[in-house]
Amino acid sequence: MVKAMQGKNPADRYSVMTSVKHFAAYGAVEGGKEYNSVDMSSQRLFNDYMPPYKRDWMRAAAR
Repeated sequence: MVKAMQGKNPADRYSVMTSVKHFAAYGAVEGGKEYNSVDMSSQRLFNDYMPPYKRDWMRAAAR
């Protein structure tokens, strides 16, 4: 999705820049309540929340 949104030429005035919006786990929800007090273990962070960030960082580094 990010690649498709950027267009073919980042210098084109009609292109759109995108970025990862929030730090991993900032938007975690616990008990159906959306606020910043969550129980986040290292295992949960690295297994559930970090993989999308790592994927995007690796794709950006490959460019």
